[in-house]
Amino acid sequence: MKCSDGTLYTGITSSLERRISEHNRGIGSRYTYTRRPVKYLYSERQPDRSCATRREREIKKLSPKRKMDIVCGRKVVIKPRKEKEVKKPYGKFVTAVNCMDGRVQQPVINFLKGKYGADYVDMITAPGPNRILGAGKNKRKKTAIRKCVEISVKKHGSELVAVFGHYDCAGNPAGEKLQRRHLKSALKTIRSWKLGAVLKAFWIDRNWQVRE
Repeated sequence: MKCSDGTLYTGITSSLERRISEHNRGIGSRYTYTRRPVKYLYSERQPDRSCATRREREIKKLSPKRKMDIVCGRKVVIKPRKEKEVKKPYGKFVTAVNCMDGRVQQPVINFLKGKYGADYVDMITAPGPNRILGAGKNKRKKTAIRKCVEISVKKHGSELVAVFGHYDCAGNPAGEKLQRRHLKSALKTIRSWKLGAVLKAFWIDRNWQVRE
């Protein structure tokens, strides 16, 4: 609609005639109350209120000139809004969900840097994390690990999340066979978080070598 001061007003309604009448009677909106009378210029039909609201937002963002182009039937291309890009820190990050055991820190860092070309390894540690995620029932511990992983993926741009189990683990004293089952279940848990990252599981043997 065109207001008496020459400005344009955009809105949505289920009854065009009724809504124009309300604006001219001063009960349509605060904006048009002091800009009466208003004059109908243009309208579009939309399949539902959600679509109408979206179209209203698009038109409201246009300049008066582009709004008048629509009124006059001229083609107006509205570019889709770009998603805000997440700026990644300098270098490539990967995520390691690893045991707190000091003996496995450096082997994991060296392995991930060598195999995946990582510049930095976000090390998320807990005693026996494969057991916590794969067989544990403590939701608080799982949630704590999840929050750390999400920061690594969403803030640091990590595209790989690797979970580790290891020989002689005090936090998960099970043997390799059972720990590997825990690793498999841990991956299933992390997959349910829908991070969009590549997921991998690895075993660290008695010689502190990382193996798949």
